[in-house]
Order: sequence, then C-alpha cells, then structure tokens
Amino acid sequence: STFDNDFMIIALEEKSVLDPICLAEENVLIEEHQKLHVYGFGKTENGYSSESLLEVDVGYVSNEKCQTLYDNASDEFIDYYDDASITNSMMCADSSNEGK
Repeated sequence: STFDNDFMIIALEEKSVLDPICLAEENVLIEEHQKLHVYGFGKTENGYSSESLLEVDVGYVSNEKCQTLYDNASDEFIDYYDDASITNSMMCADSSNEGK
C-alpha cells in the first residue's frame, strides 16, 4: 500500500462546522512555502491518527525537495512509510510549521 492519491471526497448528512475548501483551478502555480489550508485525519503530536477531521495551515514544499528529504530520511522512517516515492499525484507540506 502507498499514499499515492491519498485523498477523499465525502458527502455529509448534515451541515459541517468546518468551512469548505475550494479546489484550485488547473495549472495554478503554487510557490515554495506558500501557506495552504488543509483538512485531514493525519497523525497528531501523540503519534496517532485523529478520529476527528482536523484542519491546519501548512507550507507547500516542492515534490523535488520532498523527495530529497525522503531520500535522506532514516531507515526507520522509510520502513514506516513503506514506499518513499513522491509521485506527481502528491503534494508535500512543511512539517516544521509550528510543529504541524
């Protein structure tokens, strides 16, 4: 299993307390470290995935820089993520942004 195309769209039964996120137009240029607002069930500071939908602002990192970071990561980190290839269907975020 990989994290390639790791996203989802869900239909809600009732109104959400979270604001909707608009999808970008095709071929929009995103600058390095540009702030992005994202939602997800990602891993939290306790090391576990959240059971509640979370939102956070993160900085964009190019796929090339992200691949370099993965290539230089520890073996323990690579083993956890199984396949450390960054593909064109992925976007990377700066995890040093306020501990997120």
